[in-house]
Amino acid sequence: HVLQNAFAKFRISEALKKLFEKNTSIETKESIIKILARLNHHDVVEYLINRLENAHADLKRDCIKVIAGFKDTSAAHYIEKFLTSKSVELKCATMTAMWIDDENKKTIRSELKDLLKSEKDNDVVNAIEVIGELKLKDFKVHLMELGGETRVSIQEAALKALIQLEDKEAIKPFVDLLLNSRHSYKKIKMYMQNEHIDEKFKKLIHTELNKKVSVHIHGILLKNNDRTLTEFSLSTLNELKHFYNLIGKDREVMKISEIIDKTLKPHIKRYKQKFSMQAAS
Repeated sequence: HVLQNAFAKFRISEALKKLFEKNTSIETKESIIKILARLNHHDVVEYLINRLENAHADLKRDCIKVIAGFKDTSAAHYIEKFLTSKSVELKCATMTAMWIDDENKKTIRSELKDLLKSEKDNDVVNAIEVIGELKLKDFKVHLMELGGETRVSIQEAALKALIQLEDKEAIKPFVDLLLNSRHSYKKIKMYMQNEHIDEKFKKLIHTELNKKVSVHIHGILLKNNDRTLTEFSLSTLNELKHFYNLIGKDREVMKISEIIDKTLKPHIKRYKQKFSMQAAS
Protein backbone atom coordinates (compact mmCIF):
# COMPACT_ATOMS: atom_id res chain seq x y z
CA HIS A 1 0.00 0.00 0.00
CA VAL A 2 1.32 3.47 -0.92
CA LEU A 3 0.98 4.77 2.67
CA GLN A 4 3.34 2.07 3.90
CA ASN A 5 6.09 3.72 1.93
CA ALA A 6 8.01 6.25 4.03
CA PHE A 7 8.68 8.62 1.12
CA ALA A 8 5.05 8.53 0.00
CA LYS A 9 3.97 9.39 3.54
CA PHE A 10 6.43 12.27 3.61
CA ARG A 11 5.19 13.65 0.25
CA ILE A 12 1.55 13.42 1.33
CA SER A 13 2.40 15.02 4.66
CA GLU A 14 4.20 17.96 3.01
CA ALA A 15 1.35 18.48 0.53
CA LEU A 16 -1.21 18.51 3.35
CA LYS A 17 0.84 21.03 5.34
CA LYS A 18 0.92 23.38 2.32
CA LEU A 19 -2.84 22.96 1.94
CA PHE A 20 -3.27 23.71 5.66
CA GLU A 21 -1.43 27.02 5.31
CA LYS A 22 -3.28 28.10 2.16
CA ASN A 23 -6.83 27.15 3.19
CA THR A 24 -8.96 29.67 5.10
CA SER A 25 -11.60 27.27 6.47
CA ILE A 26 -11.03 26.10 10.06
CA GLU A 27 -13.14 23.00 9.37
CA THR A 28 -10.86 22.06 6.46
CA LYS A 29 -7.76 22.76 8.54
CA GLU A 30 -9.09 20.46 11.29
CA SER A 31 -9.70 17.70 8.73
CA ILE A 32 -6.17 18.10 7.36
CA ILE A 33 -4.68 17.83 10.87
CA LYS A 34 -6.70 14.64 11.52
CA ILE A 35 -5.26 13.06 8.36
CA LEU A 36 -1.75 14.19 9.30
CA ALA A 37 -2.24 12.70 12.78
CA ARG A 38 -3.12 9.33 11.22
CA LEU A 39 0.09 9.45 9.20
CA ASN A 40 2.24 10.44 12.18
CA HIS A 41 0.75 11.98 15.34
CA HIS A 42 4.19 13.00 16.67
CA ASP A 43 4.92 14.90 13.46
CA VAL A 44 1.62 16.81 13.53
CA VAL A 45 2.21 18.09 17.08
CA GLU A 46 5.76 19.14 16.17
CA TYR A 47 4.42 20.90 13.05
CA LEU A 48 1.78 22.87 15.01
CA ILE A 49 4.27 23.92 17.68
CA ASN A 50 6.70 25.02 14.96
CA ARG A 51 4.03 27.15 13.25
CA LEU A 52 3.14 28.74 16.58
CA GLU A 53 6.71 30.01 16.74
CA ASN A 54 7.30 31.03 13.13
CA ALA A 55 3.99 31.73 11.34
CA HIS A 56 2.14 35.04 10.91
CA ALA A 57 -0.57 35.96 13.44
CA ASP A 58 -3.54 34.66 11.41
CA LEU A 59 -1.98 31.23 10.91
CA LYS A 60 -0.98 31.08 14.59
CA ARG A 61 -4.62 31.80 15.47
CA ASP A 62 -5.80 28.99 13.19
CA CYS A 63 -3.24 26.60 14.68
CA ILE A 64 -4.54 27.41 18.18
CA LYS A 65 -8.14 26.82 17.05
CA VAL A 66 -7.08 23.42 15.73
CA ILE A 67 -5.14 22.68 18.94
CA ALA A 68 -8.32 23.43 20.90
CA GLY A 69 -9.87 20.42 19.17
CA PHE A 70 -7.29 18.13 20.80
CA LYS A 71 -8.81 18.96 24.22
CA ASP A 72 -5.43 18.36 25.85
CA THR A 73 -4.65 20.51 28.90
CA SER A 74 -0.91 19.98 28.29
CA ALA A 75 -1.22 22.16 25.17
CA ALA A 76 -1.50 25.20 27.49
CA HIS A 77 2.28 25.05 27.99
CA TYR A 78 2.75 25.99 24.31
CA ILE A 79 -0.04 28.52 23.85
CA GLU A 80 -0.53 30.38 27.17
CA LYS A 81 1.96 33.09 26.15
CA PHE A 82 -0.53 34.22 23.49
CA LEU A 83 -2.95 35.36 26.20
CA THR A 84 -0.92 38.59 26.27
CA SER A 85 -0.73 38.89 22.47
CA LYS A 86 -1.38 42.30 20.87
CA SER A 87 -3.57 40.49 18.33
CA VAL A 88 -7.05 40.22 19.86
CA GLU A 89 -7.92 37.35 17.48
CA LEU A 90 -4.90 35.38 18.68
CA LYS A 91 -5.64 36.22 22.32
CA CYS A 92 -9.29 35.11 22.03
CA ALA A 93 -8.44 31.88 20.20
CA THR A 94 -6.06 31.09 23.09
CA MET A 95 -8.79 31.77 25.68
CA THR A 96 -11.10 29.28 23.94
CA ALA A 97 -8.37 26.63 23.71
CA MET A 98 -7.34 27.03 27.38
CA TRP A 99 -10.89 27.03 28.79
CA ILE A 100 -10.81 23.24 29.36
CA ASP A 101 -8.46 23.74 32.32
CA ASP A 102 -10.38 25.05 35.39
CA GLU A 103 -7.26 26.85 36.62
CA ASN A 104 -7.48 29.24 33.65
CA LYS A 105 -11.16 30.16 33.87
CA LYS A 106 -10.85 33.01 36.36
CA THR A 107 -8.12 34.69 34.30
CA ILE A 108 -10.06 34.22 31.06
CA ARG A 109 -13.26 35.67 32.54
CA SER A 110 -11.29 38.71 33.71
CA GLU A 111 -9.71 39.15 30.23
CA LEU A 112 -13.15 38.94 28.60
CA LYS A 113 -14.60 41.59 30.92
CA ASP A 114 -11.73 43.92 30.02
CA LEU A 115 -12.24 43.35 26.28
CA LEU A 116 -15.98 44.06 26.56
CA LYS A 117 -15.08 47.51 27.96
CA SER A 118 -12.72 48.25 25.06
CA GLU A 119 -13.38 51.24 22.79
CA LYS A 120 -12.36 49.12 19.79
CA ASP A 121 -15.31 47.36 18.13
CA ASN A 122 -13.10 44.45 17.03
CA ASP A 123 -12.03 43.77 20.64
CA VAL A 124 -15.65 43.66 21.79
CA VAL A 125 -16.79 41.45 18.88
CA ASN A 126 -14.00 38.92 19.48
CA ALA A 127 -14.78 38.76 23.22
CA ILE A 128 -18.49 38.22 22.45
CA GLU A 129 -17.62 35.39 20.05
CA VAL A 130 -15.63 33.63 22.79
CA ILE A 131 -18.54 34.03 25.22
CA GLY A 132 -20.95 32.53 22.69
CA GLU A 133 -18.64 29.67 21.72
CA LEU A 134 -17.97 28.73 25.35
CA LYS A 135 -21.66 29.32 26.27
CA LEU A 136 -20.77 31.51 29.28
CA LYS A 137 -24.23 32.19 30.71
CA ASP A 138 -22.88 34.48 33.44
CA PHE A 139 -22.22 37.04 30.66
CA LYS A 140 -25.83 36.98 29.44
CA VAL A 141 -26.71 40.37 30.97
CA HIS A 142 -23.74 41.95 29.15
CA LEU A 143 -24.87 40.34 25.88
CA MET A 144 -28.44 41.59 26.29
CA GLU A 145 -27.14 45.14 26.73
CA LEU A 146 -24.88 44.81 23.68
CA GLY A 147 -27.77 43.34 21.66
CA GLY A 148 -29.25 46.85 21.65
CA GLU A 149 -26.03 48.46 20.38
CA THR A 150 -26.12 50.93 17.50
CA ARG A 151 -22.84 49.51 16.18
CA VAL A 152 -24.08 46.73 13.88
CA SER A 153 -21.05 44.42 14.18
CA ILE A 154 -21.33 44.37 17.99
CA GLN A 155 -25.12 44.01 17.94
CA GLU A 156 -24.92 41.12 15.48
CA ALA A 157 -22.23 39.30 17.50
CA ALA A 158 -24.21 39.78 20.76
CA LEU A 159 -27.49 38.47 19.29
CA LYS A 160 -25.69 35.50 17.76
CA ALA A 161 -24.04 34.73 21.13
CA LEU A 162 -27.44 34.95 22.88
CA ILE A 163 -28.77 32.38 20.40
CA GLN A 164 -25.77 30.18 21.22
CA LEU A 165 -26.87 30.53 24.86
CA GLU A 166 -30.35 29.35 23.67
CA ASP A 167 -32.17 32.62 24.25
CA LYS A 168 -35.29 32.47 22.01
CA GLU A 169 -35.93 36.20 22.46
CA ALA A 170 -32.81 36.94 20.40
CA ILE A 171 -34.04 35.13 17.25
CA LYS A 172 -36.42 37.80 15.88
CA PRO A 173 -34.03 40.78 16.29
CA PHE A 174 -31.19 38.62 14.92
CA VAL A 175 -33.15 37.75 11.75
CA ASP A 176 -34.24 41.40 11.37
CA LEU A 177 -30.61 42.45 11.58
CA LEU A 178 -29.57 39.89 8.95
CA LEU A 179 -32.22 41.22 6.59
CA ASN A 180 -31.54 44.90 7.27
CA SER A 181 -27.81 44.38 6.79
CA ARG A 182 -28.58 42.69 3.43
CA HIS A 183 -26.42 39.68 4.25
CA SER A 184 -25.77 37.29 1.41
CA TYR A 185 -27.26 33.80 1.33
CA LYS A 186 -23.71 32.45 1.73
CA LYS A 187 -23.22 34.24 5.06
CA ILE A 188 -26.66 33.24 6.36
CA LYS A 189 -25.93 29.63 5.38
CA MET A 190 -22.66 29.89 7.30
CA TYR A 191 -24.63 30.92 10.41
CA MET A 192 -26.96 27.96 9.90
CA GLN A 193 -23.99 25.58 9.81
CA ASN A 194 -22.42 26.99 13.00
CA GLU A 195 -21.63 24.02 15.25
CA HIS A 196 -22.10 26.15 18.38
CA ILE A 197 -25.78 26.82 17.62
CA ASP A 198 -28.22 24.11 18.70
CA GLU A 199 -30.07 22.37 15.83
CA LYS A 200 -33.43 23.30 17.35
CA PHE A 201 -32.45 26.98 17.27
CA LYS A 202 -31.20 26.70 13.69
CA LYS A 203 -34.68 25.51 12.70
CA LEU A 204 -36.27 28.41 14.59
CA ILE A 205 -33.98 30.89 12.80
CA HIS A 206 -34.77 29.28 9.44
CA THR A 207 -38.52 29.46 10.11
CA GLU A 208 -38.34 33.11 11.19
CA LEU A 209 -36.14 34.00 8.21
CA ASN A 210 -38.55 32.36 5.74
CA LYS A 211 -41.51 34.11 7.36
CA LYS A 212 -39.90 37.57 7.24
CA VAL A 213 -38.56 37.14 3.69
CA SER A 214 -41.94 35.90 2.45
CA VAL A 215 -43.55 39.09 3.81
CA HIS A 216 -40.96 41.21 1.91
CA ILE A 217 -41.50 39.26 -1.32
CA HIS A 218 -45.30 39.46 -1.00
CA GLY A 219 -45.02 43.24 -0.45
CA ILE A 220 -42.91 43.71 -3.61
CA LEU A 221 -45.25 41.60 -5.75
CA LEU A 222 -48.35 43.33 -4.35
CA LYS A 223 -46.88 46.76 -5.04
CA ASN A 224 -46.26 45.74 -8.67
CA ASN A 225 -49.32 43.54 -9.23
CA ASP A 226 -50.28 45.40 -12.42
CA ARG A 227 -46.96 44.46 -14.08
CA THR A 228 -45.26 41.29 -15.29
CA LEU A 229 -41.75 40.51 -14.03
CA THR A 230 -40.23 41.78 -17.29
CA GLU A 231 -41.79 45.19 -16.57
CA PHE A 232 -40.28 45.53 -13.08
CA SER A 233 -37.55 48.15 -12.62
CA LEU A 234 -33.97 46.91 -12.30
CA SER A 235 -33.80 47.98 -8.65
CA THR A 236 -37.00 46.03 -7.87
CA LEU A 237 -35.74 42.95 -9.73
CA ASN A 238 -32.45 43.05 -7.81
CA GLU A 239 -34.30 43.42 -4.51
CA LEU A 240 -36.59 40.50 -5.36
CA LYS A 241 -33.60 38.40 -6.44
CA HIS A 242 -31.86 39.18 -3.14
CA PHE A 243 -34.81 37.96 -1.06
CA TYR A 244 -35.34 34.81 -3.12
CA ASN A 245 -31.62 34.11 -2.79
CA LEU A 246 -31.82 34.38 1.02
CA ILE A 247 -34.28 31.49 1.23
CA GLY A 248 -32.55 29.40 -1.43
CA LYS A 249 -35.17 29.71 -4.19
CA ASP A 250 -32.73 28.93 -7.01
CA ARG A 251 -35.33 28.65 -9.79
CA GLU A 252 -36.75 32.11 -9.05
CA VAL A 253 -33.25 33.58 -8.73
CA MET A 254 -32.27 32.14 -12.13
CA LYS A 255 -35.46 33.44 -13.79
CA ILE A 256 -34.94 36.97 -12.44
CA SER A 257 -31.23 36.90 -13.37
CA GLU A 258 -32.18 36.09 -16.98
CA ILE A 259 -34.61 39.03 -17.06
CA ILE A 260 -31.95 41.37 -15.62
CA ASP A 261 -29.42 40.18 -18.23
CA LYS A 262 -31.89 40.78 -21.08
CA THR A 263 -32.73 44.23 -19.69
CA LEU A 264 -29.08 45.21 -19.42
CA LYS A 265 -27.97 43.76 -22.76
CA PRO A 266 -28.98 46.76 -24.96
CA HIS A 267 -27.42 49.18 -22.44
CA ILE A 268 -24.14 47.24 -22.49
CA LYS A 269 -24.21 47.13 -26.30
CA ARG A 270 -24.70 50.91 -26.51
CA TYR A 271 -21.90 51.48 -24.00
CA LYS A 272 -19.52 49.29 -26.03
CA GLN A 273 -20.41 51.14 -29.25
CA LYS A 274 -19.86 54.50 -27.55
CA PHE A 275 -16.52 53.34 -26.14
CA SER A 276 -15.42 52.04 -29.58
CA MET A 277 -16.30 55.35 -31.24
CA GLN A 278 -14.38 57.32 -28.61
CA ALA A 279 -11.38 55.04 -29.01
CA ALA A 280 -11.49 55.40 -32.81
CA SER A 281 -11.57 59.22 -32.63
